[in-house]
Amino acid sequence: MRSAISFLLLAIIAFSSAAQDDKESWWKDKFEARGYLRNMHILNVFNSDSSLTDNFLHNRLNFRFYPTKNLTAGLEVRNRFFWGETKQTNTFYSAFIDRDPGLVDMSFSLYESKAFFLHSTIDRLWFDYSDEKWNLRLGRQRINWGIHLVWNPNDLFNVYNFADFDYSERPGSDAVKIQRYFKKLRSLELVYKFTGNFNKDVFALKYAFNARSYDVQLIGAKYERDLSLAMGWAGNLKNAGFKGEASYFHPYENLLDTSGLLVFSSSVDYTFSNETYLNVSVFFNSDGADSPKALDNPILFSGTPSAKNLMPSQFAWFAQYSGPITPLLNAGGAVIYAQGINILFLTPNLGYSISETWDIGIFGQTYFGSMNGPFRNLGNSIYLRTQWSF
Repeated sequence: MRSAISFLLLAIIAFSSAAQDDKESWWKDKFEARGYLRNMHILNVFNSDSSLTDNFLHNRLNFRFYPTKNLTAGLEVRNRFFWGETKQTNTFYSAFIDRDPGLVDMSFSLYESKAFFLHSTIDRLWFDYSDEKWNLRLGRQRINWGIHLVWNPNDLFNVYNFADFDYSERPGSDAVKIQRYFKKLRSLELVYKFTGNFNKDVFALKYAFNARSYDVQLIGAKYERDLSLAMGWAGNLKNAGFKGEASYFHPYENLLDTSGLLVFSSSVDYTFSNETYLNVSVFFNSDGADSPKALDNPILFSGTPSAKNLMPSQFAWFAQYSGPITPLLNAGGAVIYAQGINILFLTPNLGYSISETWDIGIFGQTYFGSMNGPFRNLGNSIYLRTQWSF
C-alpha cells in the first residue's frame, strides 16, 4: 500500500511539473510549483579520536492549485537521500527518520540499503476556503501561533526544534482550522488537531486583537491531558521590537491540586541602519531542572519538543547576531545558556549568495556542559550546505 501511494505521489509530481512547463495549458493560471534542492555535508566531532561524516540531499517540492477565486489546495513534499557513516553504524537511523506523528502516516521509506536510504514525507496537504470574513483550512498544515523567535509556549500544535535549521518550513499538524475576521484587526481562530488519541489531541481557541500598537493574542485550550490558558504579544519599545509568550498548563483530571506549570519567553530585538540584527531573550519553565544532576541527556535539542517542554532547564538565556559583511556575504551566530543545568549551546554561521537562485552556507553547532564532571566540550558539528532554489 505504501509503495502504491509513493508511486502515485511521484506520478502526480511528474505530471504537475510537466503541466507547468506548458505555457498554453489551463494549468498556467491555476497551478504553481516551487522548491529547492540542497546538498548537506556534515562532520560530527565527539572528541579528538571520534568523529562521523554524513551527507544528504534534500529536495522540497511545494505545489499550489487555485481552482476558483476562494479555493486553494496545497501539497508540499520533503524528499531526502541519506548516506554516510551514521547510516552504516546506526541500525535505527532510518527508523528514526521514518516517523510520522500525524493522524495519517504520510512518511515513506522509498529505498534502503546498508549504505544509504531514500525517504519522502508529505508535511503539507490541505484544502482552503477564504473570503473577506472567513477562512477554513482542512488537512496537514502549519498552525503558526508562535511569536517568539526561539521558544514558543503559544505554539500548541507544532513546536519546532531550533537546532534543526535545515527544516525552515517547520512541521505541520493534521487539523481543521476555522478563522473569522472582524474589523480593527480582530479575529477568532478555532483549531482541532487530530492524532487518533484523545489524550494527545489539541483543541484551542485564539482571540487576536490590536491594543496601543501591540498585537495581542489570548488562548484557551485543551492541550493533550491539560487545560491551558495562554497569551502572547508583539510590539515595540521605541525602535526595538518587544515580543513574548506565556502559557499555563494544568491536568484537567486534577484541577484542584498544584501540579500546574508556567512556561514563559520574552525578547527584545533591534535592527540597525546597516542591517545588523540583534536579539536578546529569556525563558522560564516552572517545571524545569535547576541542576546538572537532574538531566539524563545534556543535549538541549535531542528530543521532540512540546509547548510544555521547550527546554530542560528552569531558566535559559538567548542572544543572536546577524549582519552583512558585504552585500552578498552574511555572518551570524546564536548562543543559548541553560542556567542551573550549566549547558552552553553555540551556533555560528556564514552565508554567501552566489546568485538569485544559488547560495552556500556553513553552520556550526557546539555544546559545553558539566555533565558528570567539569565544564567541558560535549560535542561539535559542522554543516556545509549548498542550495539551488527554483
